[in-house]
Parts: sequence; C-alpha cells; structure tokens
Amino acid sequence: MEVNDQLSVLNEMLEDMGKQPSLYHPQARWSRYERRLERLLKEHSLQNFRANYEITKGFTDGGTPRPTLPDSAWKRAIWRALVRSPGVAQIVREYGRILASVSNGRRSVENCMAKIVMDELISQFPRIRIPQGLESGGAPNAFEWRGHTITADWVPYVCRAGDLYRHHSADNVSSLIEIGPAIGLSTLAHVALNKNIKVIVNIDIPPVTYICGQFLRCFRELEVIDYSQTRKLHEIHIQPASDGRVRVYQLPPWSIEKLRGEVDLFLNARSFQEMTPELCENYARNVNPLTKSAVMLHLGDPEQEKLDENPDYILGRSHVSSRKIIRLFSDKFPSMRIVDEGRDQKYNYDGHRAVILTNS
Repeated sequence: MEVNDQLSVLNEMLEDMGKQPSLYHPQARWSRYERRLERLLKEHSLQNFRANYEITKGFTDGGTPRPTLPDSAWKRAIWRALVRSPGVAQIVREYGRILASVSNGRRSVENCMAKIVMDELISQFPRIRIPQGLESGGAPNAFEWRGHTITADWVPYVCRAGDLYRHHSADNVSSLIEIGPAIGLSTLAHVALNKNIKVIVNIDIPPVTYICGQFLRCFRELEVIDYSQTRKLHEIHIQPASDGRVRVYQLPPWSIEKLRGEVDLFLNARSFQEMTPELCENYARNVNPLTKSAVMLHLGDPEQEKLDENPDYILGRSHVSSRKIIRLFSDKFPSMRIVDEGRDQKYNYDGHRAVILTNS
C-alpha cells in the first residue's frame, strides 16, 4: 500500500514550532536529526520511505546502509562530485556491493528470528489480529507468515505490547498515550493484540509525527487525526471515533498541553532517557493528570543492579537516569512491576528494562 505525501501538515508543524517555548525545540543532537529529516522529507517521497536508510536511520530498518550526508548543501555537493570521480567511484561501488550483501544476509537472519518470535507469541495471543499493509512504504524486511505479510521491525513492538498485556489485562486498556512512537509500529502492535483499544494519542517531534501519521493512514481500521485538524483548537478532547475505527491523534510535543480527558495507559520506550530533565518533567506533569491506571516504561537498563547500587546512574548517552524517570510517575502510580520477558536478549533485539507502574 502506498504512503502518500502531505507536506502541508509538516510545514504547519514546523512553522508553529518556532512560536513555542524553547522547551519544545529539539535539543543537542535531536536538533541536527530534525533538520536532516526535514530536508530529506522535502527531497524524497514517502512512497518508499522505509527503504530509504537516511530517512529511517534511528528508528527502524531502512534498507542498505549508506553515508548520512551533512545538512550543508556545499558539503553534499563536494561528496557527490567526489564519489563520481575516477577511481573513487569504483571503490564506492564495490563498498556498496559489500554493504548490500551483508545487509541482505542480516535481514534474512532477522526475518527468520521474527518468524520464530511470532510463532511463540501466537501461542500466548491466539487471537492476534494482523493488520493488512504492514509492508507499506516499501519495507525491505517484509516476509510471509501464516498467510500474512509481516515486517521484522514490527515484531519487537508486538513483544513490547505482549509484555504489557501478560501483566496488565487488555480489558483495562481502551485508550493510551505514547510519547515517541516512531513510525507507528507500536500503535499497530497494540491494535493487533488489544481488541478493546479505541483511542491512541501519539506525540513526537514534527518530522516523525508527520511520517507516522502518513504511514498509519494506510490502515483501514484507523482514523488518523493530524495536526491540520487540531492546530486551531484551544483544547483537544480525547474521544473515540464515531464509526468504530481506532482513532489515532498525531501531535507534536507542544500539543500535549491542549489535551483534555483521560486515557488508561501511558507509554514511553527509552526516549525519556535521551531528553533533558526539564522536558521529562514537563511531559510527566501533563501526562499524570490524564492517565487513569498505568504507566509502562522501557528504560534501557538491562543491568538492574546499577539502578540499585546507584540511583543516579546515568546511561552513557542519556540525560536522565531510570530511577529518576520512575520517580516522575511513582507518586500517582506507586506499585512497580518488572515485566520484560527477556525476548530482547533471546532474539538479539535491543536490550531494555520494562516496568509497569500502577496505582494499586
């Protein structure tokens, strides 16, 4: 299924971001990341964005790795002239051939692992509903499984959702907010495992929110509400769709202050640890009043003893420790349970520590 471009939505978010407090402007490396994505989205169609390594680098598989070019136009021009020059062009072609071969081999192994994981998951969730269109956007890692087309990068998100619903009944989750859903594979995992889900609110930086919204429009079971529909609202009331579909709000960070209503669950998968303490505190301050029953956090700390020995332990690339993130929610949700089942280590996915915080 084709992912369509709608750059007016992205442009509206970028225009309005400049009017927001500095808290909502991308910080440090995220600023460079956003500028790169903004440029690439204007240069390339979303039709096959999942096969574009430069666009998807950082949040999903994106085809054969290639150099990430700088934002400077003259530096990019020098690079392109260099790789076309005699001698260098031959080296680059050979290097590209080797990279493609290694990448294809790795992808083949990952697809095999994903099939094994899905076989394990279906034994625990026999009523899983596989969305049609998971390969949309030209996913290079699509494969057939029991009559369905699945992508290997979707399977870790199904594992995360499965970790949640094994310990916190799906009967208690009809709505959720997620900060940092990337292209929306997490959204689709919850739709697959939870027949009760009615509303999902996704919040991410403008280019990623735009990509996610356009991708999720490919799925007929979803009603996507994007920034163009909420931009002029003073309040955004969290409500289900009127036609039985799952309503998905796609919002930039500053829209969190407009949200009204309540959700059953709040989700964050490791991105809090790449934010400033002030931004984490702001998100928690807005999310806590909206969230009724549970918070699920993926904290990126596979070595739990480091949390116990040093509560202020900070990961090498992080701003905020896991313990500090938990404390942002623990007053309202004091009961904590570690829920990850070790699949990340078992199948060589990225390691993480997953916890559920509840108010009972």
